[in-house]
Amino acid sequence: MRELHLCRNVEAPLPMLWRSWDRFGDIDRFHPKVMASRLTRGSARTGLGAERWCLFGAGGPCLKERIIAYQYEEYMVIHVVDGRGLLEDARITLDFVALSTGQSRLAFRFELSGRKGMLFRVLSSYALKRLRMEFDGLLNANAGYVERCACGAAQGVPGTA
Repeated sequence: MRELHLCRNVEAPLPMLWRSWDRFGDIDRFHPKVMASRLTRGSARTGLGAERWCLFGAGGPCLKERIIAYQYEEYMVIHVVDGRGLLEDARITLDFVALSTGQSRLAFRFELSGRKGMLFRVLSSYALKRLRMEFDGLLNANAGYVERCACGAAQGVPGTA
């Protein structure tokens, strides 16, 4: 197995779901494991080539990620260009679909290639289950964040859109 696939329906319009991921330097707003995130020096705010650093806990590991494919409100492909362990040289593909005016779907694909891909195939079922749980937690946290923002925006709460 070289890929993990997850999908999440979100009770919010597609532009709100997209915006949560498109604010590329702000993933710490909803990612439960990221203590801080910021764009790299000279990086575009988003779009093809945008780069960010993510710090996982005080003194924890950092990941550097870059957007390598991008189509506004449709998809984004993120490459982990500097990281540790299994996440190094990983790719995450996010596909966005509007289901209705107030509901969207995010399809999440995590993939490894080369040597890491071979390692991924032979990992114990426990390790794969753990990785799936981590990404599932991320998607749940994002859905909760977006749905809270959508609810606030629907009620006219300033700063939620």
